[in-house]
Amino acid sequence: MQHDDEVKQIAYKIWEDEGHPQGRDEDHWFRAEAVWQERQAQTEHMADDVVSRPDLVASKVVGKRKQAPEPARQCKE
Repeated sequence: MQHDDEVKQIAYKIWEDEGHPQGRDEDHWFRAEAVWQERQAQTEHMADDVVSRPDLVASKVVGKRKQAPEPARQCKE
């Protein structure tokens, strides 16, 4: 999604949350820009963590592997 589209969606959500006030579009846009920039910074920070600590990601992936089910046992009568 493009930057402006994401900011527009955030601004619209702010506008809705405030009860649809008129004449606050610039304020909502600037606040939405700030939210977007904060999200970008958090995303970049998380990506940096993954690059600097690949062992953390690998351990989570390995830990989620499921063991193969045991073969069915035949009943002896």
